[in-house]
Amino acid sequence: MKKILYISILSFALTSVSLFYQRYIPINRIVVDQIEEVHRLAGGFPFVFLIDGDFTSPANNISVLFIFWDQDEFLFNYFLLNYLFWLSVLLGRVLI
Repeated sequence: MKKILYISILSFALTSVSLFYQRYIPINRIVVDQIEEVHRLAGGFPFVFLIDGDFTSPANNISVLFIFWDQDEFLFNYFLLNYLFWLSVLLGRVLI
């Protein structure tokens, strides 16, 4: 039981640390009166789950601390996929 809890916590930590892998991705946003493709800073590996927010977040900056994720655009589905990816990597390592 302790091992499962340890692996789950470590998977969450690795998911959070993956925010240090940051890159610019194209996103469709409304600019003045039309939709244009703009490049926003995003973080997460292997799936992007945190994108720089438009209004409340400082420009070209995503929050690595999870308590400030509400300032940016948080994608829960991709966060869950990221968590499951790291969980499977760690479980595969333990079982082998």
